[in-house]
Amino acid sequence: MYNPLPEFSTIEIKGDDFGYFGGPDVLKGFRVLCQALSSLSYTGSGSVRIHSTKFQIPSRRLAKELMRLGFLLYDKLDESELDKVYENIRAVVVPSIWHEPWPYVVVEALVQGRFLIASRMGGIPEQVEGCKGVMLFEAGNYNELADSIEFVAGLEREKIVDFGCQNRETFLRRFDNESSLKGFISVCEHLI
Repeated sequence: MYNPLPEFSTIEIKGDDFGYFGGPDVLKGFRVLCQALSSLSYTGSGSVRIHSTKFQIPSRRLAKELMRLGFLLYDKLDESELDKVYENIRAVVVPSIWHEPWPYVVVEALVQGRFLIASRMGGIPEQVEGCKGVMLFEAGNYNELADSIEFVAGLEREKIVDFGCQNRETFLRRFDNESSLKGFISVCEHLI
């Protein structure tokens, strides 16, 4: 772990939407998420709203198409704006297709007590080990992602809150800043 854990207070879940924080980056899985949402709208599974950050949309046509898929687009958000987004989301989607060793968005989602839908890629499986409110899917498999979104959208909010609390507790029990620092120092001492 190369970033300290964030010190977030838990934000109550007031909405039933989803969050995606990777912008239009193909490596962050944006295309996979678009395909999954398109698949959901094609099958008539209902509308899903995805709060999405890091978007600077160059054309209205593209913005309309993304909104049709369920995206609510934001540029970069400050901390209070991000907290408001977190109030509205029951789950965070991380459809990454590249080998990130320790995606910080996964840390934020778990510490914020949210359900997580993520690709089985890079360091994500290790990060979420033992967390009950997590669904992993094969990276790039938009059908699996669509199924996971549909499943989580159908869960009662009480169940979502329980899963989120379990995620937070499990993650913070496994990883904390003091233990991580001690482990890092131990590795450095071993190398010297």
